[in-house]
Amino acid sequence: MKKDRIELMATKKIHYDGPALPYVYGLCMLMALGLLAVTLGCRPKEYIREDRATLSGTVTYDNAPLPAGVMSLISKENRQIRHNTMIEDGRYSTPSAPLGELIITIETVSIQFGNAAAYVPIPDRYRDPDKSGLTAEVKPGKNEANFVLTK
Repeated sequence: MKKDRIELMATKKIHYDGPALPYVYGLCMLMALGLLAVTLGCRPKEYIREDRATLSGTVTYDNAPLPAGVMSLISKENRQIRHNTMIEDGRYSTPSAPLGELIITIETVSIQFGNAAAYVPIPDRYRDPDKSGLTAEVKPGKNEANFVLTK
């Protein structure tokens, strides 16, 4: 009798009568998504750094708003401190500008690969921190600086 039972068990598939695994998996995923939602919902809407401020303004080239570009804000005191922001329809705005005297560079070359219709070539000097001639002073709070690029 024992031998028959062992053979029967060896040929029979093992069946798990516990909770269905898809439900357990689904419950774990639901808990993970809930934890993610709580974590993201509890953070401040705008991360504010004390060593940064808001800077916004306009950029024109040849008496017209620059359609698109990338602006770099570089600290004069420490060139390792920098921040990049996008220029769209002649306007830019960032809540993360470094405080103090800044050197500003602007480039449009990268725009021709992502948005060729908005690409406007500007002189290379605006890409070089030593030659751009563009500066801004950023103090705590909201700041505005407008830039006029020439040929």
